[in-house]
Amino acid sequence: MSLLWLRNLPAVSSLLVLCLWAFPSALCAQLFEDLDSEYHISSVQSMFPPWWEDDWEETVTGFRIMGSSFDLHTLHVLQHWKGQFPFSDNLLFKYDYYTDATVDSQFYNREIGLKYRFSGNNHISAFGFPYFDKKQSDVGIRYSYETTPFDFVSFSLLFEDAFNNYTFKDRDEDSMRLHTKKPIWILFDVSVIKEERHRFLLSYHMGLPYRISYKDRDGSLLYKIDGNASTIPVKHKVAFADSGQWGWGVDFCYALEKYYTPDDALMSVDKKIRFKPSIFIDERSASPLHLTARLQYDLEEHLNDLNESIARRTFFVGIKTNFWVYSKLMLAYCNGLSHYISEDRTRRDNRLILFADHRFENGARLGMNFGLDIDSKDTRRGVLGRYDKVFFFLQYPIAREIKNFF
Repeated sequence: MSLLWLRNLPAVSSLLVLCLWAFPSALCAQLFEDLDSEYHISSVQSMFPPWWEDDWEETVTGFRIMGSSFDLHTLHVLQHWKGQFPFSDNLLFKYDYYTDATVDSQFYNREIGLKYRFSGNNHISAFGFPYFDKKQSDVGIRYSYETTPFDFVSFSLLFEDAFNNYTFKDRDEDSMRLHTKKPIWILFDVSVIKEERHRFLLSYHMGLPYRISYKDRDGSLLYKIDGNASTIPVKHKVAFADSGQWGWGVDFCYALEKYYTPDDALMSVDKKIRFKPSIFIDERSASPLHLTARLQYDLEEHLNDLNESIARRTFFVGIKTNFWVYSKLMLAYCNGLSHYISEDRTRRDNRLILFADHRFENGARLGMNFGLDIDSKDTRRGVLGRYDKVFFFLQYPIAREIKNFF
């Protein structure tokens, strides 16, 4: 088996775009009406810069942290720790911890696993997502063909909520949850990082249909839920020697839940769809000033009794320059447009962003940016009476390879 077929990525990318546009539009999280009205601008401001992403994609073991005052009442804190630790030439332990607490959702994901190389580049893994509340723990098995830690094709089966149905077990609960049809995810992942010009990541995660029954303490059936979900994130970058790179990405999420009475009469349908395509360019020529730009679209639909939907478009453009040896300074302008489709209402926002970062000799990076709203509509507080945001970034690579394993 070989990854050489991915070298012709322009054709592959065009095909993927056409396939993804055929799906309904959407990333499922907290309802959009609960989000900060300037969420789309702040989400772009909180992104790690492209040159940081390149280093992180080539890091086997390391961590990075982002923290900010997201608005007057909340903090946005992101942490990502990842590592692969070999026991021998054929067996290693993998750990990946990710938490992102923001207005969009309170989310954390902790994967641990053992990977065993049984023949050449062929690997088998047992992995899981443990939680204190055991009913939320997931376990899975994975086959992967890997030429490096960053270049692989993998196929996984993930058993959501594992084998532990929720019962009372002397807990002070009003109802218990029983899976009458277990939620199982089929996961397909492709990663090509070490290519000379192309970087490509594709995931397709499909949840098989499941059914959950809720009963009271007497064992009487309260209601039932039938559901299924799927996600498709794609990212593709094209690098040009000593002149920069451009890339595109798509995030798609679909989730459906149908609620039934004990007599199987349909009570309600809750469907969430989210579609987030984006494109960016990052110039890295020998000139003293470099252009970086990003265009992002975010369509979110919550199809229930209210049939709410919103479309967000965000445009970011900045000029950056190098100062000292390992430091960068960038001034950017960000424009956001929110169209509340169900209300036929539109909102526009504008922000100036000043970003500075420094790269240390060991590869670690430290940075911060400051966003100044040009036309704040939400508050009179903040510097100069504006609704301002400050973000801090830290990225620390510990290892970029696994000795004697690949």
